[in-house]
Amino acid sequence: MKRIALLLAIAAISSFAGDFKVGADAAGLLSIPSFSGDAKPDDTKLGFGGKIAIAGQYDVNEQFAVRADVGYLLTTWGFKIKDVDLDENGDLVATTRNVDATSHFITIGADAIYKPVAKLQVLAGPSVDIPVAGSYSGDGSGDIKNDQTSVLIEAGLGYEITPAIAVNAKYRFPVTNYLDGNGMELKIHQVQVGVSYNFN
Repeated sequence: MKRIALLLAIAAISSFAGDFKVGADAAGLLSIPSFSGDAKPDDTKLGFGGKIAIAGQYDVNEQFAVRADVGYLLTTWGFKIKDVDLDENGDLVATTRNVDATSHFITIGADAIYKPVAKLQVLAGPSVDIPVAGSYSGDGSGDIKNDQTSVLIEAGLGYEITPAIAVNAKYRFPVTNYLDGNGMELKIHQVQVGVSYNFN
């Protein structure tokens, strides 16, 4: 009886392990800053970035899977501030100051993957971006202050090229602010296009 129970336990563990895959994700990003508050800038500047991560995927069945990842994310963003000054003749002159910024994050996410038809994937899930460094230049330069952990919701579509490789496109919608203080709040929306690879 004990041998049968042991064999059943080994079979169950082997079955679970066979459904679990270890992999890696890589993606490019288009970042869209969104400001609010009394001190928000006059105009925003799109930014670019990238993400690399290690991932684990568990296939519940042929149509449904869960994939979690942890990695590094870098993105740029910026804004413009318009000022009106007097020149040496006393005339009004409009000037524009540009600020460019770079932000670095540890990113953690989990997606539910649903396959309505063969190879097509519908992806959705939460993500958390934890800031580790940031700097700005243009109107002076320095380190970014008042940065905080951002909670986002990801949603998109994927296509399974092979059982090991899939490409995907996601929209990352921020629920909380990345910057918050001095009358200005910032959320960074992102469009992500990437590839997922499973080693086993």
